[in-house]
Amino acid sequence: RSSTPSDAATRQRPAASPSGLTPAAKKTKPSRNMSEDDGNAVAICSNNMSSVTTEEEDETPLPLQPNQSQAANVDLQSSLYDEGGVLRDDVAKSLLIDEHGNIKDDMLKFLTDHLKGEKYDKKKTLTRMENKLLGSLADCEIRAKAGWKDGDVKSVKATSFGRNQQMTLCRVPRQYTSNGEKSRRTFQRHNKIAQNWMSFIEVSGFRFGFVLDQIDKLTDAEKRKAAQVLVPTLSPEESAVLQSYCGMNNEQRRKLRRCLAYQTGIRIIAPDGKVRELKENHFEDNCRSAEMTTKELKRPVKKTKNGSNILSRKSFVLVFTVRPLEHVVCAIRALFQSGEFKVRLGGPCTVGEIFSGKVVVKISADAGGGSFKIIINLVNVKNPQGQEHVHLVGEFSGIKDTPENIRLAFFEEDSIIRSDIEAILNRQCVIVCLKMSDGQLQTIVVENDDADHDIMNPKPLLALTGVTEESAATDEANEMGIGRLKFAEVHELKVLKNDGCFSGISFFDSRGGCVATVMLREHLDGVDFNGLEMKQYMLISAHAADMEYMSGLIGHQGASAKNPCIYNRAKNVDVKNMWNLEVDFPSYEDRTNENIDEDFECFQREYDNKLPRSSRTPALRKNVSQNMSHSIVDRKFYKFPMDVLNPGSMHVRTGNTRSLLDFVFHFYRRIADLVPGKHTKAAIFIEEEIRHLQIYLDYLDSQQKDVLMTLESKDKVLDDIVDTINRFRKVAFESPTLSQATRDEYARKLESLEQVYQSRTEGDDGDTEDEKKLKVQLLEQSCLVKNTIDHLQTLYKKHVCFSQRHIVDILKVYGVDLQVYFGGILIGPHCMNLAEHSEKILKAILAKMKEEVQDERLVKAMEKFTEKMVKIFAVWYELCMQMMSKKYQDDDAIAEWKRRVTKIKRLIVDLIETDPPLPGEENPLKLPTTLKWFSLLSSIMLNFLKVWRCFGDVDEQNIESNHPQRNAMAARHRGRRGPAKNLAIMKELEIERAPWMRDGIKEMLEATKAKRAPILRTRAIVELSEDADATLETENAAIENESVTLYDYELEMNDCDALRIPDDFVLPDVLPDDNNNNQQVDADQEGLD
Repeated sequence: RSSTPSDAATRQRPAASPSGLTPAAKKTKPSRNMSEDDGNAVAICSNNMSSVTTEEEDETPLPLQPNQSQAANVDLQSSLYDEGGVLRDDVAKSLLIDEHGNIKDDMLKFLTDHLKGEKYDKKKTLTRMENKLLGSLADCEIRAKAGWKDGDVKSVKATSFGRNQQMTLCRVPRQYTSNGEKSRRTFQRHNKIAQNWMSFIEVSGFRFGFVLDQIDKLTDAEKRKAAQVLVPTLSPEESAVLQSYCGMNNEQRRKLRRCLAYQTGIRIIAPDGKVRELKENHFEDNCRSAEMTTKELKRPVKKTKNGSNILSRKSFVLVFTVRPLEHVVCAIRALFQSGEFKVRLGGPCTVGEIFSGKVVVKISADAGGGSFKIIINLVNVKNPQGQEHVHLVGEFSGIKDTPENIRLAFFEEDSIIRSDIEAILNRQCVIVCLKMSDGQLQTIVVENDDADHDIMNPKPLLALTGVTEESAATDEANEMGIGRLKFAEVHELKVLKNDGCFSGISFFDSRGGCVATVMLREHLDGVDFNGLEMKQYMLISAHAADMEYMSGLIGHQGASAKNPCIYNRAKNVDVKNMWNLEVDFPSYEDRTNENIDEDFECFQREYDNKLPRSSRTPALRKNVSQNMSHSIVDRKFYKFPMDVLNPGSMHVRTGNTRSLLDFVFHFYRRIADLVPGKHTKAAIFIEEEIRHLQIYLDYLDSQQKDVLMTLESKDKVLDDIVDTINRFRKVAFESPTLSQATRDEYARKLESLEQVYQSRTEGDDGDTEDEKKLKVQLLEQSCLVKNTIDHLQTLYKKHVCFSQRHIVDILKVYGVDLQVYFGGILIGPHCMNLAEHSEKILKAILAKMKEEVQDERLVKAMEKFTEKMVKIFAVWYELCMQMMSKKYQDDDAIAEWKRRVTKIKRLIVDLIETDPPLPGEENPLKLPTTLKWFSLLSSIMLNFLKVWRCFGDVDEQNIESNHPQRNAMAARHRGRRGPAKNLAIMKELEIERAPWMRDGIKEMLEATKAKRAPILRTRAIVELSEDADATLETENAAIENESVTLYDYELEMNDCDALRIPDDFVLPDVLPDDNNNNQQVDADQEGLD
């Protein structure tokens, strides 16, 4: 594995003491004086290698040197080491290796005798991959030849095998118990590991002597392969990547770490504290504005009788927020540093000459998975719909996402979330990128607060003019790289120099005063202004959400209003007329920021602020919303231009696909109804029961006809009395101009009416007790019979329609599954499967239905329906592909879009009205009148495509994909409760978007995937002769010249000398009179053949 040098400190492992505890941190530099008796082991170094020591906390490397207390080894020690305690280059090879490339016996004996029974806790640092590889192989060689026993346990501890990392040779700490059982298990475990290493080394061909001689000739791939002999200790980053990819919470990661440590004897996964510290630092660095606050929201309880008001109770809810502009600063900086920034053409405004390009983001909002979320993601990337680019702006759960709750949670007047979103959507922000000549890069974002800001032609900043040490007072936002000022007042920009580095940008007015300073999130080292490059990028945004959120966004009543569309003022009758073939792409008066505000002011004036309050009746509200305010009844969440709203292209794709599939269900259901005698036994039984119950219901109705008439008249009289009582109460108790005498008169009349109401509701009307019981029984039985009939009719529909069962089965075969628990919706991939394989699916359904239907007229109708639907789905598949495409749509593509929409409109009208397969009353198909079809057939989606030139990268796909990911994260932290759980979920979601996390997972998957890339050897094909007596040479030539595919393991077998017959191999002579020898030679020859 490769890693950056900056990870070296995090990869260090402390040496283990004999007691098994980690020694305290040591800041002193280790001594290299050979006279000191401070080492009990020998580290073996290759030629031209030197030992390097570093000063790290808990990681102080100490040299391993021979024990000077043994006088017999003094001469050998002086011949091994120089004055600095380093193995001499000129003697290393001759001392360790014999002529056969193996370690010498005398050196092996010295090492084993020296290590045997000695205690040591100091180590030798080896600084390169070759050193680590050599040390590990030497240790394995010594293990195999020394035959250590229980009291001589040794181990190799390696922190990693990346570049410039360190490995150490040290002793495994003993763990004593009363009976020595634990110590014996420890020895057995480590001894088994050593044996496994030796087996791998011998099979791979990497012997100690071979490496010492040939280490410089090995390629990087061979070195990495050899380095896999040892089990590395993962860095905190690698441990976090492993945890994220495997979906583990912190407790599961700790358990895995302990289990691996017990099974292998090496602590492979990084300590919990370091992983936790890494995550905390990343979250604090990239989400400084993160807040978890408690908001008082409203939980709906029930609606009132007239439906205009909703009763609710207060509920305290946790709301998580992060500033959108902070996400933009951090995400675009990481994108520029990685070099993955992708130019995105199209958009609602033009880019001036000063700008280096456009940074496009998308703001999405939706409720799902038990929570409401607002996200922001970059579009200038290779995969704009990927979850790796999604950043959470706001989230709350456990309460209904009503427009009022969304406004209270995020979009109150003083909300910083609302301010940032308005600045992004109204194109007031400029991204400034500062890059040094050595590659250092930082970004800030500056918001234009000019009153005359032109949304179609945003103004850039001026260029940098020099360096300054003057700065203005900064707030928390300025420290995060976010600034807000009036561009018209800025006359000069200078980079701020502080302590030998560039730390921010100061803005000066015409008088030379510093009006604002925006700090960089990280300083740029160096003060060379000539090596500093400044680029500006315009920040624009699209807005994607479902229809429900968009309706609340502009204060709209919803899809059932008289003006149901949120993009224009079209009425219900206009939506129904969208299938008119005389007009293509009908357009209506667009909604704008201005007329939406005017409509809300009209609603406030005519209804909300109407006095007295008693005049605000439901009838008045209905009249105002339908005829005056164009169905606008509430204030907008925030200000935005209408050209940023995506028309819900993903929901158009899924909803209209389901609508086309409904054509298939409805048509074949009618076919099944027209087939005589095809009902199942259960359906026949249910039908008979329904007939009997209907006869009984008619009898009950005839018996209580007089009772029902009496009840209806009585209810009408009681309603009149209640209305009169309410009017008298308002006059008697609410009118301030009545005298006391008049008020008393109204009170007497009110009391009289209440007595009349009570007598009519509780009176006997002359009925006896038996008559009253009979009436009650008749009414109860009527209700029970009606409910039973409704239930049986539902069951009858399920049993009688054999076509639905066949259609669902065939759809599953082709990967189309209806989400039964969500109203039978189709998710995106299943929609594409249906559209792509529509011809096969429809023909399979037709063939299955022909087995059930024998009527020739119905068979012809099914064939006609299949033919028409195949054409419709073919055009629809092309439209879906265009809606999903992330490529730039030029004028030719837009013309093709118009042609396809017009064509599918005519095909559907022809199927349903012009030439239906089942004519007249038998035709079950009706033209759909949903807003999704209206968005497609009107000018709504066409206008958006002309402005943004693409649907696929700015639709609502990634907000929908975020719901299951959030649910999975909640399940991962199911052991937590309350604010701690919510905060942990938000942190983990943000950490998984970190660049090092994405790169680590990608590297791990690339390194572990099955590498079966075939190698195709192309040769000229020799055609076989047509003559039956073709020679054997021609046939063999054809076989040899055939194209063959060899896998990697086949190539290795071909290159393996052990599987080849030596060139000097000679068969032994055969004796004619020796049958046994003849048989043996024949067997050998057969084996060779």
